[in-house]
Amino acid sequence: MSEQNMTSEIVSLRNENAVLKEELALANQQLDWFRKQIFGRKTEQTSVVMEKEFGVQLSMFGSR
Repeated sequence: MSEQNMTSEIVSLRNENAVLKEELALANQQLDWFRKQIFGRKTEQTSVVMEKEFGVQLSMFGSR
């Protein structure tokens, strides 16, 4: 293999590596978002947190 071919292959591999790193970063961002959707704070807990931290009680029925 000539030196020019080796240099060309190295450049090609570096470009491919950069693309794969970008794809991996995007996949990790998506995975984080999915984990938050599955394991994140649920709406049922929101009312408890709101009441404890802000003294606000949420109700699904209107106050009279």
